[in-house]
Amino acid sequence: MHTQMDSRLRSLIVDFLAAVAAAVNLLKEGGIAMPASNVAWACNGLPHNGVLPGGVPYLKHGYGIGVELEAGLVDFDFGQNGETNGFDFWRLARFAGDRLSQYTFTSEEELRECFQLAVDSGAFEPSTYMLHYLRK
Repeated sequence: MHTQMDSRLRSLIVDFLAAVAAAVNLLKEGGIAMPASNVAWACNGLPHNGVLPGGVPYLKHGYGIGVELEAGLVDFDFGQNGETNGFDFWRLARFAGDRLSQYTFTSEEELRECFQLAVDSGAFEPSTYMLHYLRK
């Protein structure tokens, strides 16, 4: 059983996932195949930094990638089965950056507490990796 997630956190997650989707579209437009797993991504031979269509820079790392979209940096990891809809506190906080107040959080610590409440309440799908997923 899970409780209702804080609407500010949900809004941030929705925006983060929309930015991830935009980054994934740029990767595909650039001819970069989506991986079957996070390990496949780590071993795909893609240069660690480069430029996607539209002059958008990226930085590949481990199981993920950071893409510098016009709206700001979005950094995400691929899930165990190549999922792109995972998130964690660090990625959300980094994505929000200096726009945290747009989500009406007064501090990163307030966001951290809100995120932890959501984890503890079962608002997210469990994962064996560090990523969390919205319940369907």
